[in-house]
Amino acid sequence: MAELRGRLGATEEPAAEPDLVTGSDEDGLVTMLVTADEALVAGVSLDPEWRRVIAAADLAPTVLRAYFSARAAAIARQLEILANTPAPEPPPAAADSPLPPAAPTYVRNLITTVLGQLDAQATRAAHLRTAHVEADSPREAVTVTTTGGQVDTVTIDPEWARRAPVADLTPEIYAAFAAAQARTAELVSEVGGPTTEMTEFTKLLEDPARFLHLLGMRGGEAWSAAATGTQTMGRAAVGLTLTVQDLSFAAEESGLLATYQDLQKRMMTLCNQGFTALSGIANSLAGAADGYEQLEQTNSSNMTGAGQPGPR
Repeated sequence: MAELRGRLGATEEPAAEPDLVTGSDEDGLVTMLVTADEALVAGVSLDPEWRRVIAAADLAPTVLRAYFSARAAAIARQLEILANTPAPEPPPAAADSPLPPAAPTYVRNLITTVLGQLDAQATRAAHLRTAHVEADSPREAVTVTTTGGQVDTVTIDPEWARRAPVADLTPEIYAAFAAAQARTAELVSEVGGPTTEMTEFTKLLEDPARFLHLLGMRGGEAWSAAATGTQTMGRAAVGLTLTVQDLSFAAEESGLLATYQDLQKRMMTLCNQGFTALSGIANSLAGAADGYEQLEQTNSSNMTGAGQPGPR
């Protein structure tokens, strides 16, 4: 482990220890160390006796299998963190203070702006799904290719691998992965990050009640809007589909793919139930409002009639 962590390099000021996970091939000849959040390769370890087990030509596919194993471990760690993260405390009730006259218009314009920015970023990001990156190690003995940020192939010169000592092999393999990751990061940076408007909108959403208040929404209208938002999330959950190819070849055997699909179904079910419940509340409030309005009209008519002089 110390050898793997050494690949990360030293810094003048010690940074926070990253959350790392490991993965190995089925024979334990190659071990890959990756970050748990993004599955970025942070180190490589190679069994000194690997040549007794496999041929030099088989080293590259062995490295690739070890990487896929580590990536599956990173995804599993993220699912574990998600399952163990407690639900956030509900925000305090929003103060029912008078709204500035322009508040609803401003918030709606902000929503329009953010949606436009997200659409523009999505357009720029579309090419990343098919963007091809090819990176070589310093000696050009190892090549790593990726598509859409996912590692496709690892190629290692078998003649060089047959002669090179382990002390030269591991830095070269790591360097090729690091170069591919750096190039992918450059492509991602071209998409752009959160804008000022996105940050402001996110802060507004931290207090849903206050957000609806700023929109000038009350009673049944607020519940109806919540129902529509829940339905939209449910539709989004339907489109979130990962396959074995998206996760890794090891995902199906480990049960990770089934776990993801179960979470997707649960999200769809919860959203559908939430939509039904919230719609019911909205309809009930709307019905009650109509009933009160009719009652007021009836009472008003009765009172008007009571004030008229009777027949003589």
